[in-house]
Amino acid sequence: MERLKSMLDGCKSLYSLEDKHRKTFKPLRQEHLPRILNRYPHVSHLDLSFCPRINDNSLTVISNICKDSLRSIDLSRSRFFSYNGLMSLALNCKNLVDIDLSNATELRDAAAAAVAEAKNLERLWLG
Repeated sequence: MERLKSMLDGCKSLYSLEDKHRKTFKPLRQEHLPRILNRYPHVSHLDLSFCPRINDNSLTVISNICKDSLRSIDLSRSRFFSYNGLMSLALNCKNLVDIDLSNATELRDAAAAAVAEAKNLERLWLG
């Protein structure tokens, strides 16, 4: 019994280390984003290319949880967000330097204005 307790304590400490050191995340489903991002609060690169249905609500959740840590986001295969979601990212994620909007063919001038609010943006990928 003592050995099992020791093993469980070791697993908990490994999970704790992973929580603090994971910087990149590529989720397979958007439904789990709030729980995942709360578990990994130091994510700096978020690749959402496997989540084609990212919407404004999802981007708002991301921007509220990842405020200072998020530096890069890949929305290259997402199509359900608009000005509102991009504005939330631009205003809340002050360290955002890279946005991939490849294939976001439905975005209009308002969305471009929202991206322009990201003051530290260095790279913008458009297709």
